[in-house]
Amino acid sequence: MPASIISSGPTIFGCTLLSFIFIKLVQDAVPPHIKKAQHKRNRFLRMIPKLVMKSQMYSNYRMLSQSGELLAIISEKKASWYVRKHLASYASSTSIQLNFLEKASGPSFIRAPKTNSCVRCRFGSANSGYMRHFIVPKCYRQLFPKKFKSHLSHDIVLVCPGCHIFCGQATDFRMHELDRKFRDPNVKERIVDASKNEIRSYANALISHKLKIPPQVVRKYEEKLRSSTGRACRRSSLPARAGRTSSALRTRSTSSTTSSFTRTFAKTKETSGSL
Repeated sequence: MPASIISSGPTIFGCTLLSFIFIKLVQDAVPPHIKKAQHKRNRFLRMIPKLVMKSQMYSNYRMLSQSGELLAIISEKKASWYVRKHLASYASSTSIQLNFLEKASGPSFIRAPKTNSCVRCRFGSANSGYMRHFIVPKCYRQLFPKKFKSHLSHDIVLVCPGCHIFCGQATDFRMHELDRKFRDPNVKERIVDASKNEIRSYANALISHKLKIPPQVVRKYEEKLRSSTGRACRRSSLPARAGRTSSALRTRSTSSTTSSFTRTFAKTKETSGSL
């Protein structure tokens, strides 16, 4: 073996070791909240294949009146529903014609064709898929009066996975703003039962990783769940109980803010006459 290679060995090893130490020091110097954000982003990127839509969102079927006037651009599913109920018949492969006289024509935006592209960057990648983004978060929308949440497809837009992360961050920021603005001044802080959070984490651990957890830890978790629920722990009943606990915690944490925000939103809608 040449002497140059032998002499360069320790140098290469030393550089690799120094690089590893430097990377480790940089990672340790990253603040905890940055690490948490990176972890959430990486987890989301791993889940993208499961979260993206498997088919196109907009099929752009034309709904025509009896006189042939364009009334709306609808989805293939809704067009099939009209035909199945004998309320319309197919005029072509991508349009239906109503069998009854419509009451009135809707706003102009429902007659505009929609493109299957990201509303933020206008590009995205058809191969990576698209995701639905709710402009009004579900935790607010589910508590709205029915007239403010039914047949409002324009409140749901299409974004690519990269823009979905950005939109989610902007939504969180806006929700914190509304929380500070509309929170009841008599409510000093959110009341969250920490013990239920703990029980939920025990149940999720047993559901997902029971085979990887040491037996003594499994017995501890099961004992905690048994004492909190008053019944024996069965694997089939854990997902339902964990889901109910999670739903209750989410509802309680947003209800006080959402009630004030909903009243203001409804008053604004009625005043502007947009609905």
